[in-house]
Amino acid sequence: MIEFKDYCFYYNKKKPLFSGFNFKLPKGKIYGLFGENGSGKTTLLNAISGLNFPKEGEILVNNYSPSDRLPSFLNDVFMVPDTLELPKIKKASFLAIYAAYYPNFSLTDFESYLKAFSIAEIEKPYRASFGQQKKFMLAFAFACNTGFVILDEPTNGLDIPSKNQFRKIIASLMNDERTIIISTHQSRDLEQVIDHVLVINDKKLLVNEGVFDITEKIAFNFYNSKPEYIDDVLLCEETIGGYKVIEKNIEGIHTELDIEMLVTACFSNPDAIINVLNK
Repeated sequence: MIEFKDYCFYYNKKKPLFSGFNFKLPKGKIYGLFGENGSGKTTLLNAISGLNFPKEGEILVNNYSPSDRLPSFLNDVFMVPDTLELPKIKKASFLAIYAAYYPNFSLTDFESYLKAFSIAEIEKPYRASFGQQKKFMLAFAFACNTGFVILDEPTNGLDIPSKNQFRKIIASLMNDERTIIISTHQSRDLEQVIDHVLVINDKKLLVNEGVFDITEKIAFNFYNSKPEYIDDVLLCEETIGGYKVIEKNIEGIHTELDIEMLVTACFSNPDAIINVLNK
């Protein structure tokens, strides 16, 4: 369980990024975190990981306060940041230094993930391309077998086959005791693995809903012509060959979630989205 209680954080005291922020994230889910640039996504990930501390309020992760940075907390959390700067050491040295911090680290899993990402022969990861470095760190993160895996733009820099492998690995990792939080702008890379959506808008958590609950209340449809009715339409976008539409799910038929459309609607028509999801 991750819980934010009256959380407040700022870089400039006169312009708090979050104030009185409250929400809970039960364990055993894959969360997708979305929002505009500068909305505070990375700040929240860092807070959960113990890399920044609340100015006011409290954060609890499995009843630990991340700011205490206790070893028993840190060895069960792994965060892969958007930007990487790997130490200038060989793979063997990297493992000797860093794997020791994670009691559930599996060398067998690590080598398996490297093979899946087609970088099994990498010996000097710091000399590799950005994409290969990202795959190396993802493989290490997954092999640590921590209860909390925090990923900031994990598919940034990955080629198409690697994105496919990433999705397969994420799906295979999940169980009732593990929590994965993914912050990304590459929503289409992750639509098939995320089971809970978080959207930050205007310093608030506008959406905190499971995928099933969203598609129970909202329908994502495509029409050849623009819908004439407007009362039930939350977003309508013209595209090649017709119109992509988000509308109230009047017929009760579950459609496939379009995260990009949902997030767009959260910023263009937030009140309507809240009204529908809160019913």
